[in-house]
Amino acid sequence: LVGEYVAENELETEVKRGCVKLDPFIANFVGDIKPGQLEVKKEYIYKNLEVNLIKCQLVSVLDE
Repeated sequence: LVGEYVAENELETEVKRGCVKLDPFIANFVGDIKPGQLEVKKEYIYKNLEVNLIKCQLVSVLDE
């Protein structure tokens, strides 16, 4: 889902290779952001994704 969000909102354009522009949605996943930081490495988002998610229900596919 995060990859689709990044692609749909063109967050990989006009940034260094392997980085993603920060927007309010993505910033919630990153956690530690320095003041004025505009981009973050893409791998850092996925690395910290589970830690920064709000606990909620788990959805799993029962029948494909």
